[in-house]
Amino acid sequence: MHLSSGEKKKITLKARCYYGNPDIVLSVQEGEVYTFIADENQKWTDLIVTRNAEGFKNPFVPKHKRRVSEAKVFELCGTIDENEQNHFRIGLKRENFSIPKTGKLHFFANDHKNEFWYIINNWGKMKVEVTRIS
Repeated sequence: MHLSSGEKKKITLKARCYYGNPDIVLSVQEGEVYTFIADENQKWTDLIVTRNAEGFKNPFVPKHKRRVSEAKVFELCGTIDENEQNHFRIGLKRENFSIPKTGKLHFFANDHKNEFWYIINNWGKMKVEVTRIS
């Protein structure tokens, strides 16, 4: 799926999925500009800690073990083409984000780099509104 300029799409992300929702994939082009807005009232859970898309500080997952080291645990993040080099932070809202390369846009709850941890202790869903600005 590819959004036209000015078009919006709401996507439901699953905390348990390493790439948020494998059923919905957005195609993006380098230079397109997007805004991402998560519902601040929705929560997802990491083991026993429930938070919104801003995430939380978790001393048990140090920065060097997080997928996006500078992001909090369970902070909403995105990537292009499931590539660790293309990760970026979103949190509750990221406006006017310029797509750095053409590919497939994916979202995820930032957590441990090991996919195993997503499967055993993450749950919940998060709705994100994706708007193509230009």
